[in-house]
Amino acid sequence: MVMLGTSEQEIDSIINSLKSDSTVGWDSIPTKVLKMAKNILTVPLTHIVNLCIEKGVFPKVFKKSIIHPIFKAGDRNCVGNYRPISVLTSLSKVLEKIVNKRLVTYLEDKHILSNNQFGFRQGKSTEQAVSELVNFVAKHVDNKDKCLGVFLDLAKAFDTVSVPILVNKLEAIGIRGIALKLFKDYLSDRTQKVTIGGYFSKEIPITYGVPQGSVLGPKLFLVYINNLCNLELDKSKIFSYADDTAIIFYAKTWEETKSTAELGLHKISNWPIVNLTCPRYPLRSANEALATDRWRYNHRKKAGL
Repeated sequence: MVMLGTSEQEIDSIINSLKSDSTVGWDSIPTKVLKMAKNILTVPLTHIVNLCIEKGVFPKVFKKSIIHPIFKAGDRNCVGNYRPISVLTSLSKVLEKIVNKRLVTYLEDKHILSNNQFGFRQGKSTEQAVSELVNFVAKHVDNKDKCLGVFLDLAKAFDTVSVPILVNKLEAIGIRGIALKLFKDYLSDRTQKVTIGGYFSKEIPITYGVPQGSVLGPKLFLVYINNLCNLELDKSKIFSYADDTAIIFYAKTWEETKSTAELGLHKISNWPIVNLTCPRYPLRSANEALATDRWRYNHRKKAGL
């Protein structure tokens, strides 16, 4: 993958594409201000973005997020009843959109992402995923097959991504050199703090997961989960929308369908074991992280993942 530089015209276009009503990040700079001052900011921003791409560096000030707990329903004293919304600065989104555009072009031009993945992709949607799933089932029902559907949802999927494994997967699909260095820097040394009623918590490091509320996060997650979408399972088809996955198993008898599904689920169950970091037991040191990822790597090789 070649990470090409940007131009003043592209920066100008990206600033215009930002939502004017977005919540401000830690720098308190509204998107409206960027748009009002774009004639002044475009030239220095172009220079900064090109330096980041040339050096493979993502500025540390762009890696700070503020978490806003949004109440959903139920008891207000229960933490589980709040949805955490992560907010990044508008300036960080400008750089992310540049990098994301290059990443998407590379992934789509090289046909890297699975055809079974319908999430966060141009020209694909939930409607298309449902339509293809229904047509697949109808085809096999017409062929007198017995169909069994299994629906999976990875809990806190974006938050449980192992950064070292994600970096390895990026390298495996051809993202190397300065481009890989940029993604590694983007994923490392990130911090977050929570705000409630105008008060802020202490800033803490984020050691796993793709950045919530980011532009790049969804595409990086698709790279991470891509081999799950491509698992070779007997008499079945996988349909995925980001982390929501449906597998349709089929056979001539219910007993054979049941056995096929059990074998397929056994293979699928290996994937989260060797790919995800459990947020309940976060890694506490670099040595522990390295040891765990070595174990995952060896386990993945044995499991054919």
